[in-house]
Amino acid sequence: MPSTRSKSSTKRVADEALEANGRPQAKRAKSSQNGTSNGSAKGKNGTTASPKKADKKGKKTAMIQGQDSALIKKSFRKDLFSDSNVNSLKEFHENSGPYQHCVINNVVSSSLLRSVREEIMENIHFTPKHTDIYTIYQSGDLVNISGLTEAERSLLPSLSQLRDALYSPVFRDYIEKITNCGKLSGSKVDMAINVYTKGCHLLCHDDVIGTRCVSYILYLTDPDDPWQPEWGGGLRLYPTKPVKDEEGKESLIPTPDWSLVIPPASNQLACFVVQPGKSFHDVEEVFVDGKARMAVSGWFHIPEKHEDGYVEGREKELAEKSSMKILEKNLEIHDSPKAARSDYPKNTKDATLSEEDISFLKKYINPTYLEEKSLTSVAERFSETKNVQLLKLLDSKFADKLKAYIEKLDATGLEYDGAAIPKDTPSWKVSGPSYKQRFLYSQPDEKKFSAKSSKGQSPLDEISHVLLPSSAFRNFLAKTTGKLAVNRDIITRRFRPGLDYTLGLGQDDETPRLEVVLSLTPTTGGWDVPLESEDAMEEGDGNGDGEEEEEEENGEEGDDEEEIIIVADEDEEDEEGEEEGDDEDDDEDEDEDMGDQILDNWGGYEVYMSTGDGKTKHPRIDDPKNKKTSTSHELDDSYDPAIVSTAASSGEDGLMLHLPASWNSMNIIYRDTGIMRFTKYVSRAATGSRWDVGGVYQVE
Repeated sequence: MPSTRSKSSTKRVADEALEANGRPQAKRAKSSQNGTSNGSAKGKNGTTASPKKADKKGKKTAMIQGQDSALIKKSFRKDLFSDSNVNSLKEFHENSGPYQHCVINNVVSSSLLRSVREEIMENIHFTPKHTDIYTIYQSGDLVNISGLTEAERSLLPSLSQLRDALYSPVFRDYIEKITNCGKLSGSKVDMAINVYTKGCHLLCHDDVIGTRCVSYILYLTDPDDPWQPEWGGGLRLYPTKPVKDEEGKESLIPTPDWSLVIPPASNQLACFVVQPGKSFHDVEEVFVDGKARMAVSGWFHIPEKHEDGYVEGREKELAEKSSMKILEKNLEIHDSPKAARSDYPKNTKDATLSEEDISFLKKYINPTYLEEKSLTSVAERFSETKNVQLLKLLDSKFADKLKAYIEKLDATGLEYDGAAIPKDTPSWKVSGPSYKQRFLYSQPDEKKFSAKSSKGQSPLDEISHVLLPSSAFRNFLAKTTGKLAVNRDIITRRFRPGLDYTLGLGQDDETPRLEVVLSLTPTTGGWDVPLESEDAMEEGDGNGDGEEEEEEENGEEGDDEEEIIIVADEDEEDEEGEEEGDDEDDDEDEDEDMGDQILDNWGGYEVYMSTGDGKTKHPRIDDPKNKKTSTSHELDDSYDPAIVSTAASSGEDGLMLHLPASWNSMNIIYRDTGIMRFTKYVSRAATGSRWDVGGVYQVE
């Protein structure tokens, strides 16, 4: 049952941006600007919120029935449906690239647009969401407006009117004609309100999930303060290139660079047909303070069984083309970098850490870590937790030299547009595909592993070519972990601000391994700012608001959709505050501080998740500091990289490690089956790149 909740002070970041864009700070009235009194569900134009209906499969739909087409058309621009406009947009769509899409300006009547904005800013509660693929503020699913109480629905008559208008036969026919997509469902409503403030972003994906047919976004930015392209938040479309697998089968993957940016504009609708392996896009990070990129976004789905245009078997066909299904079947075939494992020399099977090994390691490693007492202490810790973090690992003199070298690289920067590699740095390559990862990397030359001298190598190359692949370091690992490595795969990574990340997917094989990551990020600031989540802070309130909506194995939606939460009237807030007393005020002050930190984090943190059952799953992160938050989810059609629930609180501890970018710290992790890993997108606000050198050591 949808509930009414006081506006949490953890939303201050989003609220301040909304207030800067017109959200009233004065006491909210009980009636909307359309003149609807509290307790009435009827809007200004006589439209009534449609009842929510559950079909036999349990899908919750908003039935758009008995609509007056003339009334619906009044919700839109007067000439929107004219033949000349439709033909012009059809031509634009047919000739657009990198894949067919359409941008329609001034879609909704200006009066309705302004009323919708007012209702949202006065009454809708937004939840902050942090996952590997996005950071956003989001409302509940707008299909649930129909499930609100009559008093709550009376606060949202214009939003209800907009929802019904977008899924009306008139507008669906309009989209069908422009995109040539075939018939669209009017009974399956799939839309939400997203707010992007500074630091918010959504990474590359193709939207191919379940029965989605057309993806759309209708911008609700401030009409009196036009959005500027330099503020970020643009919809970016990626071209694709054909690649072949070992059997010669061709598929498409996105390039590292987007080729088109569509900046937000008030009352503009961008849409495209969802195409497997082709409709790749992302949302650029918002760079500016005090501005809210607000939009209604969602999908039109293929017709359901009772609707005109339904095709038997099409739903199953689309499910097989789902991005997640493809990733499950083929996790690494098109990945770069490829694994570059090299075996140790046959004469180095003895894992004893000898005096010769220690003498070699002292050139690089803090000698304290090479003392017997320290080695024993590290080994005991690792045996208990299967991971250990070694701070100030490198010898101070070598660390100073290495830091100066990396700082120089950071200061020099990379001169290019987008994510492509500049021609003057051939040793660096870009990882991919973009729907899984993007960062710069360099893999060492195996032929240099046995070199007797490091002369001529940079300090960074000494780590990747000399220290980490050495037999001495292998013996150090054996001494501290009890695991003997049989091979190694070394890589240097650079995550650039505003560009780079990895998403959470499974390992490429089930061989147990040690993963070693030497964090070498010299800049300081926002790397270790804690992330907070309302769901984590409100956990245990018993109302079930934090439950994650999941789909069943057949791709159908579960019964519990994420609810819309209406912001309480300020009189009620004041009364509640008086009853709760000073203790509550103290808690709220703490939440205010947390709210400031939600988007101050630069990202770049690395996360290891345990899925618990050895199956490949996709991790979700809401509050990495909260040990009670379970953040794993099956890789099935319920995984939604664009609009998705927050992590559920199942009582299981899915989080193993949350590792902020840092300087001179080594993390050693034993990674078996059922463990996921990702590196969060690095914000453009970061003052330098996130650097590390790591190794995967398969063990006996």
